[in-house]
Amino acid sequence: MSQSARFLGVILTILTATMAPPAAAQALNPSGERLVRSGTGHPVAPGVYRIEAKNSGLCLGVAGVSLPKAKIREPYLAQIPCLPNTPPESPPHVFRIGEVEIVAEPHGAYRLIPASSSGCATVARGVVIGPPSIDVLSCAGADDQRFQLRVLEISDGDPIVEIHANNGECVAVREDATGVGAELIRWACNGHAGESFRLRFVSPPYADRSVAAQAADWYAARGPAGMISVSETPGVNFYGSDYDSATGLSLNDCKARCADQSQCRAVSFVRERVQGPATVCWLKNAVPPANADANVSSAIVRP
Repeated sequence: MSQSARFLGVILTILTATMAPPAAAQALNPSGERLVRSGTGHPVAPGVYRIEAKNSGLCLGVAGVSLPKAKIREPYLAQIPCLPNTPPESPPHVFRIGEVEIVAEPHGAYRLIPASSSGCATVARGVVIGPPSIDVLSCAGADDQRFQLRVLEISDGDPIVEIHANNGECVAVREDATGVGAELIRWACNGHAGESFRLRFVSPPYADRSVAAQAADWYAARGPAGMISVSETPGVNFYGSDYDSATGLSLNDCKARCADQSQCRAVSFVRERVQGPATVCWLKNAVPPANADANVSSAIVRP
């Protein structure tokens, strides 16, 4: 074949590929969905919970009294008997002893507000010797009142979590005790039984304690566990319904950002060097029609 014939063949191949109809977009039904909220953003729905120590089955509640002038210690968290479940047919819910409101804070943190107290769980201040207890002090937005929840597993629909203090250590039942009155302390995370807690959902959060990071309606409408999965399909692009974007994220970070925002229903993630040198994460407040696009992976939020 002559050089000109080979050149003509190349041109015909390019024209044929260009004129070919676009491939149909894949259906958004991936074989395996992955829970991306575990370990990213707010993995647990804000709301009122019974927080049960896994090794004892007892609930976290407030012990002690606040009489500083009498040199009696501040109120603190300890194990107490759990009250029976609130009958679902008798709203409105009453915030009861043995229940804790989990309130979302920015950057994936939480405040823990136990019933019978107007204060927040706080790592005891000024402790020099020994592990600090988890006191209950006036809520002031301090770092020692912010906790992270790490989901270890889902058991019978309930998240089993570690509660991490702001220094990365765990909240634990002192000496893994299983008796009533054992206090909660901050301790190095070591996987012991006293560092695991079951969250039993009681009710949605109280509106007057909402903060910007707390998408209360979004979480509450999607069940007690509050876990949100984001399914991903490569080769699909959603055109339109964009309300925000970010560059330079990984695909997992893009999905986690969506899962952490109440209005986000889907994302389209454009690989680098397509819409600029960096990746582009497009957040969408609806799920537009899917189009085939080899440069894009899209995901939808599923309850």
